[in-house]
Amino acid sequence: MSINDWSDNALTDHLNDEWDDEYYPNLPRPRFRSPHRHMERWSHPKEETKRQDVSQRVEKPRKFPSVSVLNIGHSNKFEKTGDMFANCTVTFIKGLKFNILVDTMTAWDGAKLERMLKEIKLHPDDIHYVVCTQGHSDHTGGNYLFRNAFHIVGTTMSHGERFMTSPLNDGKEFLIEPKVKVICTPGHTLDSVTVLVDTGKEEKGLVAITGDLFEREADIEFPKLWRELAGSQNPEEQEKNRKKILEMADFIVPGHGPMFQNIYKNITGAGGTGPSASH
Repeated sequence: MSINDWSDNALTDHLNDEWDDEYYPNLPRPRFRSPHRHMERWSHPKEETKRQDVSQRVEKPRKFPSVSVLNIGHSNKFEKTGDMFANCTVTFIKGLKFNILVDTMTAWDGAKLERMLKEIKLHPDDIHYVVCTQGHSDHTGGNYLFRNAFHIVGTTMSHGERFMTSPLNDGKEFLIEPKVKVICTPGHTLDSVTVLVDTGKEEKGLVAITGDLFEREADIEFPKLWRELAGSQNPEEQEKNRKKILEMADFIVPGHGPMFQNIYKNITGAGGTGPSASH
């Protein structure tokens, strides 16, 4: 049976059956809507050739999630006024069970965010989890679009008016699905988090979506970028967590720049503690 042969109700039931209560004992069971309802359907009974073409495009079952950067963030300071001009990097995780969006820009970017999702054949209602790496408005402004999703903003998890307990409240990790988890990485803000995604050795390996733990790749060599430009509520904690991520991640998605390969992995002194990291 192809995906187009499902009725809307049957497909929705199928998605809801994927929810695993074992992993989420403290969370309410969501009611997922079909992620295919906005896509064109091949339904004409005489178009056998088109049906064959569609069947040939069916992807093989994936063993790992994938990570895509939808928007490359930026940050600059006006010297005369000290004002910041900034917006965040937005990342989409195609999980094995869930669609996950990390950081949602400002409240003025709703239409832009919808366009970016449309380009990958998704609608805001198709997102199951929204993770904001911190609570600043350049990372959370588009959250209002995702009313079907669970929201993780820093260490706070909510759905509608319900605010739920989670391991993040105690500094522990939260598992979204077996190869995607959220960990606490305070520093830039005291509730900052990082999303770790195992994409497999044949792809990018372990990807860390860190938010402003890393402002951009250049702040490894020039730590004033994260200490002074971006600012830090706890520089000592941030330095410690930067080093931890640099020791484990193969790729890093920073808060205000493009994804970069972690060439500093296993190098002593990286993360703002090496010779170039003058304080």
